[in-house]
Amino acid sequence: MVSRRRIIKAVSLIPFFNFHSIFAAPFSISKMEKCDSIESLRQLAPQKIGQLIYVVSYSPGISVGGGIFVSQKNEASLPDDSGVLIHTENNMMWSRVDASSYKKNIKKPEWYGCIGDGKTDDSESFQRMLRSLKDGDVIELKKKASYFNALPNRQSRWIIRKNNITIIGNGAIIARRPTSEATKEIDDGNLATLKVTGNNFTVLGELTITGNEKKMPLVDKKLRIIGSSLYSRGYVSSHGLFLENVNGATLSKGLVCCDAVFPCYVLGSNNVSIKGKYNNSGQVYPVVGTDLQIGSGVKIAKTKNFIVDISSDNCAYCGCEIEPYSEMGDVSVFSSNAYMYGCIIHRNSCNMKIEIKAVDSLNAALRISAGSSNIKGNVYAYNCKNACLITSENDSVCEGIVIDIHTQNTVESELISMNVNNKSPSTRNSLITITPIKSKLELKMNKMNSDYLKTPSLLDAVSSAPIIRIDNAQDSNITLNTTKTNRKIDIKNSSNLGVNLTNIRLDSVSIMNVNNKNLKIKN
Repeated sequence: MVSRRRIIKAVSLIPFFNFHSIFAAPFSISKMEKCDSIESLRQLAPQKIGQLIYVVSYSPGISVGGGIFVSQKNEASLPDDSGVLIHTENNMMWSRVDASSYKKNIKKPEWYGCIGDGKTDDSESFQRMLRSLKDGDVIELKKKASYFNALPNRQSRWIIRKNNITIIGNGAIIARRPTSEATKEIDDGNLATLKVTGNNFTVLGELTITGNEKKMPLVDKKLRIIGSSLYSRGYVSSHGLFLENVNGATLSKGLVCCDAVFPCYVLGSNNVSIKGKYNNSGQVYPVVGTDLQIGSGVKIAKTKNFIVDISSDNCAYCGCEIEPYSEMGDVSVFSSNAYMYGCIIHRNSCNMKIEIKAVDSLNAALRISAGSSNIKGNVYAYNCKNACLITSENDSVCEGIVIDIHTQNTVESELISMNVNNKSPSTRNSLITITPIKSKLELKMNKMNSDYLKTPSLLDAVSSAPIIRIDNAQDSNITLNTTKTNRKIDIKNSSNLGVNLTNIRLDSVSIMNVNNKNLKIKN
């Protein structure tokens, strides 16, 4: 229901219109002239400025998207958008009063024909709304609505290109059909449920963005199943939310992105704040590349000045994946049930403050790879195969790694630092502390992942893997506090390395000291 006050306010914005006379008598929508649809409205030429009419619905018979319109002189700067502004043949147009004037820049999908029931194809209607956007507009989604894109063609993709766009979620869902073998040609090329290329994009409130990909087991190149868990299967590299070359974005803690190979992908962007939940990443099928083609809850690539404060669950690769050449990040991740890592910081990324909490990661809570530098913060690993991996490649050496690793129930090693070329350093100028978790903290204390219990080789590894395995660390210091006994500490090819053993009896561990220079072990 539109209030009398709102109508008066909207009409008052029409130049030179004396609106007081039209509202001198008591106002009643029931006595207002009516038409059944927006298309019918377009055929009705107003007789004067300030004329009111009530449109029953956007399309005949659906009772969605109607509203009150007021007539005004046609203005070239206000084009017909088939939702808020409707032009007629007599040099006049209808303006939707519900929009509370153009100055508030409100747009609702229903005004452009969306049904929002999760079944009806809203592809063209939602697209119509997106085409109508101007810089600074606010998209207000209907409470608990579900907008579904059946993606009949490549032109049906939902893309926000304008700047300073805000979405008010209201608990709504933005969804698309899943990818398939039959639709690969339509879907190829970074398909996303919602793509954003405009600057200063904001999500407010609760919103779910889903790719609706089906849950299937991971497979290798020969299509052999490689795990018992189910993940999203895409037939292309599919996304939920995709931010590309965006300068400025704020995603609310009420945002949920899910059920895509990459629920959220951020590429070539700056000044981005990412909050919310990012669940059920997956795999591109079939596997044709050099790796398993598995995706992460959030993937960030070639991006600067970003904040990540997320949770993720059931992700095929990582909860959060920071791709090469990203820098100046403040990264907080709570990851559960990742097939590989809670978080990975890839090649040549730098200047990161991290707070990583990982439960049941099948490889490690954190991996830092080739050439990454100045990574500082905390890692909490519970029920993970390994706590932290540092993996350098030839001259791309990880350095300036200053982290505190807190662990409990690690299956293999608390720390592994290595270079694919053992003649090159694995880490330089690093300071790493390893201590046991003494309380539950914020970590979810669930049972050991079933894959561990079903795989004898992993259980065998518990008794044989070193507590820490360091190969060619330089000018660094490691402090180890562990309750584990009868385990190895494996250090080789390192120089100027200090190892401080806290609360550890030297006779309870086996120290493998091979080809080291100036190695100092203190107890």
